[in-house]
Amino acid sequence: MYYLLILTKDLNYCNTDELLDNTHEVQKMMSGLIRSISGISKPVGFNKSQEQYTSSVADEEELM
Repeated sequence: MYYLLILTKDLNYCNTDELLDNTHEVQKMMSGLIRSISGISKPVGFNKSQEQYTSSVADEEELM
């Protein structure tokens, strides 16, 4: 859906800025729901210590 909205904007069919923003918000909510249902923690950022990153990666590998 997101790529079709970008194409629509690029071809000047209509202004899809608001729809693109809404699509991005829905994508974030769906990702959070999937992580919640799967029991996967939120992705670790680069500001976290290496130890936390390593434990998070190990947890995700166990789920696979």
